[in-house]
Amino acid sequence: MAESRGFHIGRRFWTLVGLAVLLGYTAWIGAPYFRLVVRDAAVTTWINATASPIDGFVGDKPLHVGDSVGKGGLIATIDNRLADKTPVVKAEAEVDKAKQRLRGLQELMTSPRS
Repeated sequence: MAESRGFHIGRRFWTLVGLAVLLGYTAWIGAPYFRLVVRDAAVTTWINATASPIDGFVGDKPLHVGDSVGKGGLIATIDNRLADKTPVVKAEAEVDKAKQRLRGLQELMTSPRS
C-alpha cells in the first residue's frame, strides 16, 4: 500500500513539472509575438508610401500622417480629368432609360383596365 501511494505522489510531481516546463517554453517562444501584438493592438504603425494604381491627382483634403479617418472611411480622392468619360456617360444614359421604362411599366400597372 505504501509503495502505491509513493508512486502516485511522484506521478503528480512530474506532471506538475512537465506543465511548468510547457508553460515556461510557451512564454519563452511566445513573448516576442505577444509584445508585438500588445504594442500594435491600439494603433497600426506601418506607414508605407506607394503609388496610386489610378492615374490622376489627389483631391483637396487628403489625410496626412497622424490624421484620423472620418466615419465614412474616406482617406483620399483621386481626380483624373484626362480619363475617358464615355463609359460613365453610357451607363448614366442606360440608367435613365431603365428609369423611364420602369415609370412606363408602373403607369401600365396602375392604369385602369378597359
